[in-house]
Amino acid sequence: MESSLLVLDTLYNWPLVVFSVLVAIIGSFVAIEINNRLSQKDTTKSSYMWIAIGALTMGVSIWGMHFIGMAAFQLYVPLTYDWILTALSIIPAIIASFIAFFVIHKTKITRLKILIAGITMGLGIVAMHYAGMRAITFAGVIEHDVGYVATASAIAIVVSFVALFLFSFTKGKNSLALRSGIAVLMGLAISSMHYTGMSGSEFCLPPDLVSLIQPTPVQDNTILGATTLFATGIIFIGVQFILINEKKWAEALHYSDPITRLPNRRSFDQLSPKDIEHYGSAIILDIEDFTLINESYGGNIGDDILVGLGETVKDRTSSQTKLFKLDGSRFTFFMKELDPKLLRANLKLLISNFTYKFPESDEKIDITLNCGVTHLNKNELDLQKLHKELEIALRAARRDPINNIMFYDEQKEAEQREDILLTELRLAILRGEIDIFYQPKVSFETLEVHKVEALARWNSAKLGFVSPGEFIPLAERHGLIMQLTEYVVQQSCEQLVLWKEEKHSVNQIAINLSPTHFQIPDSNKRLIEIIRAHSINPSQIEFEITETSMMQSIERAEKSLDELRSIGFSIALDDFGTGLSSLTYLQRLPINTLKIDKSFIDSLLDCEKDAAIVKLIIDFAKTINMETVCEGVETLEQAILLQKMGCQYAQGYYYQKPVPANDITSSFECSNDMTS
Repeated sequence: MESSLLVLDTLYNWPLVVFSVLVAIIGSFVAIEINNRLSQKDTTKSSYMWIAIGALTMGVSIWGMHFIGMAAFQLYVPLTYDWILTALSIIPAIIASFIAFFVIHKTKITRLKILIAGITMGLGIVAMHYAGMRAITFAGVIEHDVGYVATASAIAIVVSFVALFLFSFTKGKNSLALRSGIAVLMGLAISSMHYTGMSGSEFCLPPDLVSLIQPTPVQDNTILGATTLFATGIIFIGVQFILINEKKWAEALHYSDPITRLPNRRSFDQLSPKDIEHYGSAIILDIEDFTLINESYGGNIGDDILVGLGETVKDRTSSQTKLFKLDGSRFTFFMKELDPKLLRANLKLLISNFTYKFPESDEKIDITLNCGVTHLNKNELDLQKLHKELEIALRAARRDPINNIMFYDEQKEAEQREDILLTELRLAILRGEIDIFYQPKVSFETLEVHKVEALARWNSAKLGFVSPGEFIPLAERHGLIMQLTEYVVQQSCEQLVLWKEEKHSVNQIAINLSPTHFQIPDSNKRLIEIIRAHSINPSQIEFEITETSMMQSIERAEKSLDELRSIGFSIALDDFGTGLSSLTYLQRLPINTLKIDKSFIDSLLDCEKDAAIVKLIIDFAKTINMETVCEGVETLEQAILLQKMGCQYAQGYYYQKPVPANDITSSFECSNDMTS
C-alpha cells in the first residue's frame, strides 16, 4: 500500500450480516435436501436435472450470501457495482457446486477424488468472491493482504472438502435434525470464508479525493435488493422443484427397490394378465448364503452384488424380459421360452460364472445362484399362487446338491404337502392344537341361542391356517377321521359342562359325522363312552350327517343312526336338498332336524323356484315332526322371509360367524320388520 493513500474506516450492518448467514444456511439445507433425493434417482435424465437444480441452488446461495454480505459492508464514501461483473461472478460458484454434486453422484467416491474436487470447488468459490470484489467500483482502490487471501482460500478449500464429505454422508439419510445441523455448519463455514476475505481487504482513497468522505456511512440498497430477490427466487425454485417432484419421487420409490432401482414386490403384485400374456415362464433367482456374504464382507458389498446380479440378468436375457427385485436377494423375471430343455439351457448360461470382483483389487467372490421355474397359465393369473409355486421350486433347487435349477411340479408338490399335512395333523390332534369354534342356531321364535354347531379349525404353527376343506378330507383318506371326531366330541362335552356351570343359555351342540363313520364297525361305541364319561345327557348332543354320505350305504347308516337315536341323541340331516335322496329313505331314518342347504338361501329372494322349494321343505318337515334349520342366512331380508315361511332356526353370518366358545352371543335383538 502506498503511504500517500488513505485507508478508509469500515463497518458492518449486523442485521444484514446475520441475514447473509441465514441465506447461506437455508441454501445449504435446500441443496442437502436435493442431494438426499438425488441419491434415490436412477435414470440419467432425471439425475442430471436434479444435479443442475442442486448446483444452481447451492451456487446462488454462496453468491447471494457474498453480495448480501457486501451490502452489509459500509464505507463513508459512495460504492457502486459493475452489474456485468456481478452477474458473471456467479458462474464460478455454480461450477463449483456442480462439481460437488457430480463427484458425489456420478463417480465412484474415493478420498483422493473428494480431495481434488474439494480443491477445485474451493478455488471456484475463491474466484467467485474476488470476481465479486472486482465488481465494486469507487473513487479509490482495493488492496488485499496476501495472508488473508491465503487464509480465506484455505477456508474455502476446507469448506468444500467438508461439504463433499457431508454430502456423501447424508445420501439417503432420513434424519431431519442431522441434515439441518449439517446445513447450519455449512452455512457458517461459507460465511466465515467471505468475512475472512473481507478482513484482508483495505479500501483506500487518494488524499485529493478526501472531500468525498461523508459524515455518515453511505448505504446503497440496490445491490441488496437485487441479490436478495435473485437468491431468494432461486432457492424458492429449488424448493418448488423438490415439492413438485416429491409425489413422483415417492411413488417411484414405493414401486422400486432402493438398491437395484428395479421394480419391487409391490410392482410385481400390480401385474395383470395382459402384462404377461406374451410370456411362457416365470423364474425366480436367489443368491445362496447371501446373509453370510453380508456378514462377512459388509452390507455395501452385498448391495453391489445385488446391483450386479440385476445388471447381469438384463445383459444375458432379451430386452423384453420383465425383471423384478423381490425380498432379500430374490429376483423374479418372465421369459417367453416354454420348452423345458431350451429354458433350462438358457437359465444354465444365465446363472453360470457369476462373480463379484472387488474394486481396485484382484480378489473376487464366486456367487452361487439357485433358480426356480414355473409355467404360466395365460388364461388365469393368480399372483399369490404364482409366487408360491416359484418359492416351492426355489426351495427344491436349494435342497438339491447338484441341480440348482428346478421346475415346479404340481403333482409332486401336492404329494409332498399332503405328507407334511398328514404328519402335522396327527401331531395337532395328539397335542390338542385343533381349535373348536361354535356357530349359533338362532330361534326365530325367541331370537335366543340354545343350540350351536361345533366346527374344527386348524391354525398350524408350521403351516399357518389350514382350511377344513383340506384337512378333513385328508383325515378321511388316511384313517384319522375317527380320532378327529372323538377329539371334537371330547372338546364339546367339556364345553357343555363349563357352560352348565356358568348357566349359559346353550344346552345342545351339533357335531358333524363323516361318511367314513358308517363304514367303521362299532364307530358309535367310543363316542358314547366319551359323552357318558362327562355325564352329558344324550339329548344335548346332535349328530349331523350329510344327505349324500347317508345314501352311500343306507342300511349301515340306518343301523348306526337307530343306535344313536335310541340312546337319546338327536340326528340332523345336513345340506338337505342338494342330493338325490328318496323321501322313502328319509322316512326310514331317525332324523330329528332338516338343515336346508345354503345354496337355496342364497337365491331365496331372487328365485321364486328356490323360495318355493324352501317353503315345501319347511312344510314337509312340520308334517313329519322335524325341526328345520336354514344355513347361510346372511341378510335381514332372508331372515324375515324364512320366519314367515315357518322355519324354526337360522344359522349364518347375519347373526354370527363361527367363533370361540367365549364369544358366543346368547341372544339377538328383534327387528321391527320381524315382528310386523
